[in-house]
Amino acid sequence: MVRSSTLRICANGVRSGGQGVVHKPIPGWQSTLEQRGFVGCARHFIECVQNQTVPQTAGEQAVLAQRIVDKIWRDAMSE
Repeated sequence: MVRSSTLRICANGVRSGGQGVVHKPIPGWQSTLEQRGFVGCARHFIECVQNQTVPQTAGEQAVLAQRIVDKIWRDAMSE
């Protein structure tokens, strides 16, 4: 018996019958936002809002991380 398999091309890779990512695109074909994880973060946040679930990273942690990055950037620019 021959079983057919369904492949679906998605923004984040190729999926096989809903069983997860089989192949992710080469980074050169991904946008900078995808390569740096912004697309995945935004998608996760939207899914949490839609499903009324708690995000993997709390908002307070994200604000703290941004403050740290801002301080590093300001210090680097003042040197």
